[in-house]
Amino acid sequence: MDCFALTLAHNPQNTSNTHYIKLKFATIPKQNSRKTMTKLPKTWEVKTLGEVCDIFGGYTPKKQDLNSNKSGKPYFKVSDMNHEDNELYLQTTKSYLITHKFFRKNSVVFPKNGGAIYTNKKRILNQDSVVDLNTCVMTPKNFTHNMFLFFFIENINLSKYTKGSAVPTIDMDRFKQIKIPLPPIETQKQIVEILDFKFAKIENATNALNLVKKDLVKLKASLLNSAFNGTLLEMSSQEATATKQSTNNTESTLPHLPQDWEVKTLGEVAFVQNGFAFKSKEYQDNGTNIIRISDIKNNQVDITDSVKTQEKLPSEFEIHKGDLLIAMSGATTGKTGVYQYEFFSYLNQRVGNIKILKKDILLDKFRNYFFMNIKKEIENLAYGGAQPNISKPMLENLKIPLPPLDTQKQIVEILESKFKGIEKLDYFVNDSLDKLSKLKASLLNKAFSGELVC
Repeated sequence: MDCFALTLAHNPQNTSNTHYIKLKFATIPKQNSRKTMTKLPKTWEVKTLGEVCDIFGGYTPKKQDLNSNKSGKPYFKVSDMNHEDNELYLQTTKSYLITHKFFRKNSVVFPKNGGAIYTNKKRILNQDSVVDLNTCVMTPKNFTHNMFLFFFIENINLSKYTKGSAVPTIDMDRFKQIKIPLPPIETQKQIVEILDFKFAKIENATNALNLVKKDLVKLKASLLNSAFNGTLLEMSSQEATATKQSTNNTESTLPHLPQDWEVKTLGEVAFVQNGFAFKSKEYQDNGTNIIRISDIKNNQVDITDSVKTQEKLPSEFEIHKGDLLIAMSGATTGKTGVYQYEFFSYLNQRVGNIKILKKDILLDKFRNYFFMNIKKEIENLAYGGAQPNISKPMLENLKIPLPPLDTQKQIVEILESKFKGIEKLDYFVNDSLDKLSKLKASLLNKAFSGELVC
């Protein structure tokens, strides 16, 4: 058997129940920290990666030698790390190879050439396998537990160990010199078991919180949908709850509305102002802000990174407090943001300003929520061609359900109240996720400084 790790003794690993947790950089003690390395337990050593594992480069077999009928060893390319089944263990591939030249099960692998290095992905071989020449393989020696090595490597920022500018590659000489605090193998097993147990609990909590986040998104969508189909408000009488079939060919999106509601085109109650075609070479550091698509963030306009002009434009291109802006092209077509500043700014091309014509029948906040509700519809319209794009006529032909002004006010008040509660809960969820992430970092810090086990 011509195995790459033939000289290694059998590695006593326990990988069956390991939970994969994405980690942030710099949670493990810095490699050159004397303070960390000198305070290790007496039974620990400080070694280099080159001392605790054998490091190889993969190879690319001939195309005619590959098969898809699962004969031989699985062959993985760097791109296979992106497969949803390969989040931790490399186990799913379409290519196999009959060969005696392979890398051992439980080896840690990562990209070593090209832009894939910057994805910082690390994986574990689920079985004896072959990997391509753009992949680095780390096979632990018999005194190194593979998951102890993986937890350490997972938090290494690979981009810090590259050389070359045109095509980056891992500088193996520097990489092999990275210092790793290494306890006896039995202590490594204990640490891995503790991390696995605690990470499992953290992962369960994280998954539960992420489900809550998804539910909050669904709840907001449901509230918006009910606001514009007439079901958000509870009607007090049978007459008030009477419904009628909406007209103007809106049956698919507005099937039933309360009797005192109307359906109009947006162009009947508002108009879309297109932006001015500024030239980027004329941007200034001082002057009037120019609002571009990139300045529309989280349903608001943010001028933090906006460019400026000293040019004086007609008032039609001015943006004032309360205006609703919309991205009209590009990957984020359909996103909207409310301008909340007291001073005016200018509207750039590819950004639309949805201005109300008849404020006696359309509230600005009702308009804002309407566009939040139909974002997906606008996206569908935009992607009808080769490039995402919406036009002024497309927007002004949209159908908008219009209840009486007092009803609009009630709907806005309810949505504001509900959304405020949702935002508080979302903040709590995000804060909890951040604390869980910090807890992982703390556990790893203790694991590699000798504080996790006695």
